[in-house]
Amino acid sequence: MRNSTKKIIFFTLLFISTSLFANVAKVVALNGEATIIRQGSSIKLTKESLILKHDEITTGNNTKVQLLFKDDTIISIGKNSSFQVYDYFYDEKNKKYEAKFNMFKGTFKTITGKIGKIAPKNFTLKTKSASIGIRGTQIVMNLSNNQEQIFCTEGKILVTKLDSKISSFVNAGEFVSFDNKNDNTIKVKKIKKSDIKEINKSITIQNNLATDTITVKNNSKEEKQNLDKQQSTASQDTTQSTVSQNVSQSQTANSEPIVSIEPNENNPPVDNNPPVDNNPPVDNNPPVNDGPSSPEILKIVEEDDLSQITPESYFNEFNSEATYKGDFNNYNYNTTDQYIKNSDGTIANIPSSSKINMKVDFGKNSNQISKGKIDLGSDYKNLNFIGDINSKNSSFNLYGDKDTTGSGVGTFNGNKAQLMKGNVNFKNIDKKDSKEFELKGKFEAIKQ
Repeated sequence: MRNSTKKIIFFTLLFISTSLFANVAKVVALNGEATIIRQGSSIKLTKESLILKHDEITTGNNTKVQLLFKDDTIISIGKNSSFQVYDYFYDEKNKKYEAKFNMFKGTFKTITGKIGKIAPKNFTLKTKSASIGIRGTQIVMNLSNNQEQIFCTEGKILVTKLDSKISSFVNAGEFVSFDNKNDNTIKVKKIKKSDIKEINKSITIQNNLATDTITVKNNSKEEKQNLDKQQSTASQDTTQSTVSQNVSQSQTANSEPIVSIEPNENNPPVDNNPPVDNNPPVDNNPPVNDGPSSPEILKIVEEDDLSQITPESYFNEFNSEATYKGDFNNYNYNTTDQYIKNSDGTIANIPSSSKINMKVDFGKNSNQISKGKIDLGSDYKNLNFIGDINSKNSSFNLYGDKDTTGSGVGTFNGNKAQLMKGNVNFKNIDKKDSKEFELKGKFEAIKQ
């Protein structure tokens, strides 16, 4: 009887600790050491680890990780890399699909799954410099502090620079490269064997479930027609793009033939669409600090739609503190109503490195939001704010604090208030500093 009671308590605790976020992927291959950063805590990643929404994965030296998502999307992560599941939702029954991933640094390969085929507009990758939309594809990235390289090895992608908002299509066998310079062009080049040789070494895992050795594939005539049709539709939707496929055609810098890097004896070809094991072996004694790994947890944790407003009951029942962190250059960023206005009247883009964070005390009756700060980088002073929560409609109001004036509004989203979404219009009024400025922007901040 005691053992049964202990098991019930154990699984109840696991459910409480994991129900904030839904399981979206599992680790299918791992060499070396990696860490999951979840709600501000570090968890060792193992082959039994399940990945949740908003998890950030960091890898060490000589580490290689491969993730398999619910829709069969496969992401391979190389050494010294940082990756985040920004948002993910796969619900075939209700036809709700969303896949948004952040690639901060390192090497990656993405093989799109069902979401990429069913709802390609809802599948987005983001780096510090660019946002990448897909059109049924395989994408490889090599990201460092000084340079970002984005390769399209199959299909077609739409690359949009976050600073200037210019865009260009990149076809199979082509890539783009960005450095720290503020360049208002996107130069598309042909992929050479030497370009991806080192990346192959970084992400290839022997005998893994999916082939992560990079192979550049020419699209068939039928595939090209389908992709061109999607490109035409995307071009009409992308109203802010100032550079299109013409960039890809006119600025191609290398006319060498497209190279195919085939799997060798150390990396035999494997099924690119492995069956998802819906009934993995049950571990009766799963390690608590390695994250949820029991199939019981998979069954009881329900998918949480972050587009839904947080229910009022949550604010009445939850009385702990939480920290929220986020940014402005999210997936809905635009320059029409999001910008920085300098004291001389000039308009500037919100830096892609901008951060927003705040403390929220759900147990207080007023002034629940404190220590709010917006960091726009070294060129601007930090903006400070405080705020209140209106539990009846799950909303919040923000007010400028210290040397900041202005206000902001927004909502809590998710059944456990996992996400804060809002708009701010703040102004720096520090009289000691002649560089006053105004910020108008939309932010999203995730509970840590």
